[in-house]
Amino acid sequence: MGSDDEREKYKSIKVYESTYDRLQSHGNMGESFDDLINRILDIYENGSTDTENE
Repeated sequence: MGSDDEREKYKSIKVYESTYDRLQSHGNMGESFDDLINRILDIYENGSTDTENE
């Protein structure tokens, strides 16, 4: 899957199954959870309502 150095760049987070399901319901086909979380954070931080990728 990749080198040890590459794997160290990732963090695991614990979320309730209900939170996972909520996140998944907002994702786009083929979008990773990292992409989804960053998109949600961008909307929150910038007030962006860009729905180009939805």
